[in-house]
Amino acid sequence: MHVTMSKLGIRLWLFASLGAFLLATACAEVKPFEYTEIHEIQPGPGLLSGEDGEFVLYRD
Repeated sequence: MHVTMSKLGIRLWLFASLGAFLLATACAEVKPFEYTEIHEIQPGPGLLSGEDGEFVLYRD
């Protein structure tokens, strides 16, 4: 019995292979997540603070 793939079958196989490759490479450099409690303040600058972590109204 001779099995042939149609053009649609080849395209679906290539698309599925590309999708699997992209999924595998997207998860290649997973870094651990550092969880902080919701009531704790994270270190570093915030939305309204400067680089030193203090609230500044104006700068000279």
